[in-house]
Amino acid sequence: RMRRPSGVRAGMFCRFGSELASRPVTAVACPNVVRMRPSPSVIFGSFSDISGKVALTANDYAVVMTPGHQADYEILSQVLKSSSTYIGCIGSRTKVAKTRERLKGDGYTEEDIARVHAPIGLPILAETPEEIAISIAAEMIEHRARLAGLRH
Repeated sequence: RMRRPSGVRAGMFCRFGSELASRPVTAVACPNVVRMRPSPSVIFGSFSDISGKVALTANDYAVVMTPGHQADYEILSQVLKSSSTYIGCIGSRTKVAKTRERLKGDGYTEEDIARVHAPIGLPILAETPEEIAISIAAEMIEHRARLAGLRH
């Protein structure tokens, strides 16, 4: 199975996410993200100072999509300091486990780490960037509904 660059998945998710959000989706991405359409809601730059570019509130949903666990750690260690209602991180179980271990080793509590939805998305056996984006959006919708106390 061919893997697509995480920038393709991120671009697809931003497109779907902006349709769902009450305010535009904001993404912080490395300069080499591919196929990302220019948009005022996409910020290109370093992972090292996200809070200097984006102020996350209790109403925000943060989604981390990077090519490696080092960058995931850099972002998650900052996002976990925010009050974001939802924090998700894309990645394989191995990549997620390495990131969680590093967070734990640096003093993050199990409660902190449990805030991170990872691997991200509902288990719909998604393969294409479009399917992965739908799976992530569906998990975010489910999170919002659970917070609102909605039941089916």
